[in-house]
Amino acid sequence: MLLKRAVDRNTKQTHGLDRPATNPPGDLMLIESSLIPWKIHIHAHPSPGYVSIADVLNGIYDALQEPITESEYERLDRGRAKAVEAAYFRRIDQESTRSGEPIKKIDWLEGRYVFEGLQQSGTDQNAWILRLGWPRRR
Repeated sequence: MLLKRAVDRNTKQTHGLDRPATNPPGDLMLIESSLIPWKIHIHAHPSPGYVSIADVLNGIYDALQEPITESEYERLDRGRAKAVEAAYFRRIDQESTRSGEPIKKIDWLEGRYVFEGLQQSGTDQNAWILRLGWPRRR
């Protein structure tokens, strides 16, 4: 679930998340999804010099925690805007967060926040497609 960071960057326990996210290791990943109109840019840290699995997971999380800008919101048609708002209120209820918090990019996903993986996009070794799914009903 994309509601929590994958790893605290200050911890020594990495559980393999410090390994390269790609083979061969690269210093940039551009992640896109049919669910969002922007790309998520993941850059390598100077040390170790490649994008790690933790960089990818944390980068996706961080990007989806950003507030939606007014211009992004205005591009939504009326039906999509209502769906994003509904996702926002569900998230606020689940997180017990105050309702003054802005609509975030994760709300754009309308509840599809389960990480299902990444798939390389075409021949560009830096381009990746983010696969997200619905949470299981309990």
